[in-house]
Amino acid sequence: MSKKQWINHSMKNWDSSDGHDWEEKKKCTEILNHFLGYRGALFDETIFVNKTTFEWQTKQPTGYESKEDLLRCWEVFKPDILIKKHNMIIEMDGDFHFNMKKGVKQTQKRNQYYEYMKIKFVWFYSGNENKEASFLNLSLSTILGKIKSA
Repeated sequence: MSKKQWINHSMKNWDSSDGHDWEEKKKCTEILNHFLGYRGALFDETIFVNKTTFEWQTKQPTGYESKEDLLRCWEVFKPDILIKKHNMIIEMDGDFHFNMKKGVKQTQKRNQYYEYMKIKFVWFYSGNENKEASFLNLSLSTILGKIKSA
């Protein structure tokens, strides 16, 4: 394996029609900081989840000959917001997660792993349209309530 970690190298030019949620992430982290004192939120941080123990880490596991070998033992995810100190992941899922078979399948797999990881998981709809349920249209009390109940 080269000096560059394969996951970051392979995803450096990654783009998704659902990846335009920076406004939602910014607003969410401002709420986390100001109202809950949660600091240190990371955006799109790669995490590695052991398929046997469901322990997770942000450092790429070593000792594997290839990406395929690593993926036999580990699942790889990029949560929208990771707050390590509070063992919390926040996802801002847009239409891709619901409108395409691939998106639905990947989202179900991701959510199942988050459950196995025993991490606090908060989900918001980021919707590319100006829908009532979209994160940017939610009230502060709704957002705080969802985060606090995780």
